[in-house]
Amino acid sequence: MDQPSPHDLTRLADFRARLAELDAGTTTSGFDDADTTDDTRAFFKRAASAIEAAWPDDRLLRAYQETDGAPGNAEADAILAEIRHRDLDV
Repeated sequence: MDQPSPHDLTRLADFRARLAELDAGTTTSGFDDADTTDDTRAFFKRAASAIEAAWPDDRLLRAYQETDGAPGNAEADAILAEIRHRDLDV
């Protein structure tokens, strides 16, 4: 990952959702039995960890402050969703 992007935060949410599906045994995202391996879980965990490392709390809050914060702004929405996930104060 070269330069962190708010689009990474959307991917992060997707990775977390897929991990939750795998952990719950629900495979609504098109997984089949072969996709529920430990390697698949490890891939999603590594990918999520890399994005989280690129977006420490201070960067996340600063990036949100630089947006207009208006609902419907995809960038602001993705950043705000991650702020809420981490239970940070805006």
